[in-house]
Amino acid sequence: MTENSNTVLGGCWARLPDRPCLAWGAALAAGLLCASASAWAQEDKPADAKASDAKAADAAEPGNAAGEESAAQADADPLADRFTAGVEIHSKYIQRGMSADPDNKYPAIQPSVELLLPYGFAFNYWGSSVSYTGSDPDTDPNHGVENDLGLSWGTEFGSFSARLGAYYYYFNRANASNTVEAFLNLGWSGKLMGRDHSVSIAPYVVAVESDWGKPGETYINALAEMELPWKFNGYIDFGWQIAMWDEALTTKRSSSDFRNLNLILGREVAPGIELKLDFLFAGKDRDGNQQPNTLMWAVAFGG
Repeated sequence: MTENSNTVLGGCWARLPDRPCLAWGAALAAGLLCASASAWAQEDKPADAKASDAKAADAAEPGNAAGEESAAQADADPLADRFTAGVEIHSKYIQRGMSADPDNKYPAIQPSVELLLPYGFAFNYWGSSVSYTGSDPDTDPNHGVENDLGLSWGTEFGSFSARLGAYYYYFNRANASNTVEAFLNLGWSGKLMGRDHSVSIAPYVVAVESDWGKPGETYINALAEMELPWKFNGYIDFGWQIAMWDEALTTKRSSSDFRNLNLILGREVAPGIELKLDFLFAGKDRDGNQQPNTLMWAVAFGG
């Protein structure tokens, strides 16, 4: 597998192995700076500004006469109101339950960026350091980075939402993994027993063949988030695979199979900083091998 240094994101991330301490420190510092600015922006607003925000939110509610005007103003919001950023540090990076062969068996830095665009469009970036390059990660120090670039369009119906889009997955040192997935996310958010809750379900369909899988393979992901007492948060992440092929992508192994169930408990320890414990109940890999259950930790900044 070769490195494509002509790709802007790949070229930048590709320098990470050459000066690991400097690059990782710079990436973490940049992520923390963006996350802190995003997390504390609301805290720094004066009372009258917060009141204005509350009025704007009320105006956007369905059935309110000012709703359409507020929606039009959303497209004209300054960049700071349409941009969010965060970074998370995970004890390891396990993608979709594959715990026997994690994408990063070492602590992984995972930055994320979202930019809301006019007319319901949005751009997303999510990245993670990975500990494989097609050779032995224990002897090859030139580990790569996963870059997920997303473009989507969405709309809301009261407490319900829908978003249609696609992700391009680019691995700067593992090009055989590069692929495209299309998705449709359906969600709901609101109050239950006076606390914030949200649920969503989204199928991710492979569009370009890679070592991830063949076109048509579908990963269905269901997420639930809930606000708990004492500044705790609960998260449930469930995954199911449809039309799974074997590792060599020559034989269709099963029509559907369980992939992962993550039960996550988080607690906010400071504005914009959350500690998480993540217990993974793992399913089977492409060859039918049961994956081991795993306990992980994470620290999230902003987002």
